Amino acid sequence: MAARSTLALIAGCLLAAPALSAQAFRLDLPTIMRGPETVGREPSGVQWSADSRWIHFSWLPAGSDWRMPLAPYRVRAEAGAAPERLTPAQADSAAPFLANGPLTRDGRRRAVAVAGDLWLVTLPAGTARRLTRTAQGEQLLGWSLDESRLFYRLGDNLFALRLADGYVEQLTDLRLAAAPDTARRLTPQRSALERDQRDLFDVVRDRLASDSMSRVMRDERAARADLKPVYLGAGEQLRSLSLAPTGAHALLTLGTTATTKPSSVPQWITASGYVEDQPGRSKVGDAIGKQRMALLDLASGKLTWLRPLPGDSTGFFGAFGIVGWNDAGTSALVLAGSRDYTTRVLSRVDANGTLTPLETLRDSAWVGGPCGGCAGWLPGEQGLWWVSEADGWSHLYRMAADGSARKQLTSGAWEVLDVRLSPARDRFQMHTSEGSVHERHFWTMALDGSARTRYTATKGGHQVVPSPDGKWLADVASNSNTPPELFLQAAKPMAPAARITTSPTAAWRAARWIAPEIVRIPASD
Repeated sequence: MAARSTLALIAGCLLAAPALSAQAFRLDLPTIMRGPETVGREPSGVQWSADSRWIHFSWLPAGSDWRMPLAPYRVRAEAGAAPERLTPAQADSAAPFLANGPLTRDGRRRAVAVAGDLWLVTLPAGTARRLTRTAQGEQLLGWSLDESRLFYRLGDNLFALRLADGYVEQLTDLRLAAAPDTARRLTPQRSALERDQRDLFDVVRDRLASDSMSRVMRDERAARADLKPVYLGAGEQLRSLSLAPTGAHALLTLGTTATTKPSSVPQWITASGYVEDQPGRSKVGDAIGKQRMALLDLASGKLTWLRPLPGDSTGFFGAFGIVGWNDAGTSALVLAGSRDYTTRVLSRVDANGTLTPLETLRDSAWVGGPCGGCAGWLPGEQGLWWVSEADGWSHLYRMAADGSARKQLTSGAWEVLDVRLSPARDRFQMHTSEGSVHERHFWTMALDGSARTRYTATKGGHQVVPSPDGKWLADVASNSNTPPELFLQAAKPMAPAARITTSPTAAWRAARWIAPEIVRIPASD
């Protein structure tokens, strides 16, 4: 929505004429086509250790064979430290301390899921306790309201693990099937035939009486059972489950798979020597998948089907989904997008099944933006935040839970590219294009929109990951003629940053690459 003109890159990263030499870099076809083998493989997957002492990332150093996969590295968070390559065993042992997951309110414990198993990490010491070891992976959902239990999904159902003694309780019995039909529907002729059989044969009467008594006993046992089956219907998949911290209610989405006919692309150079077909993209206009949403009362098994797109009688929607529950577990946020991506509705769902639309955004072309699904709850009773293109640019807003006190926190001819709450949940951490639509910088801002502060100083693009203790920034930074590299910066506004990695080859670095000029050319609209 925001871009109303076409941006053209007039001059690419071309080599300045005086630098052309065999010793520096040759602009011949083999050298150019080496790609990442020459320019380097940028650091990715940057994560901090729980004690904020180490930065972990995936990378390949300069001159590595382009066919090699990225390898795990770590570097100590101090100036002048050199990256160390980890063995697979070292990377596996570090995984629980690097994974992201929900924190307790005091910030001293983090629950994480690693390779389908649950762990409990104590902060900031960085000690870990393994909670599960199963073949079927657990999906972590969050803490209970009193933080004594962890909620997780296993298969199509919800479970709770009590930390004090490891006791596991299954909370739901969701079945992707139609409910058993207890009422038999017979034609008049069949009814008359069965009545005659009962009248004529004692053995038939005895068999029916025995079946009836067995059925009554089964029904009595089912009525006494703590966990009652909930039938969701056949022909759909359980896409997502979100359990309230109270453990009393859950939101779920069911969906159908898109029915597409993929195209085929011939592959001419193959190991077999024969032309082989490889699957291509499906055609535009093929039927896409759809999903619907329900609120489940765990105690009664009652399902309340929701219609998150007002005016849509089908109850199905396309993009987005469940954002999450508030701290008290009394309300959840959901984002629903129409299947043609022209409408997006942000709504609050209360535990009693009431659905209240809070914002409806429409665009004849496309609703989304760089932060289209960004939303969440503010701490306690402060309300909620979300990112919207309501004014034509992607900006941050907040409001009370009832939809009142709406306030735009950022504004201007620039975009909020991503945003999240800090670990202490006392401010926003975000990347924006403020200052230049061609750049990306890291900022923090108070929850009321005040004290917006830029931290990254150098021109270009930045992808910052703050350390858990808030003292350091790990920054993958680049500019128009320098590939992305990992830098370490003190968490102070505009502080200098120390380079950690060097990815391009020495020959590439020896050349003088010009900085391209970016100009704006008005488009017809």
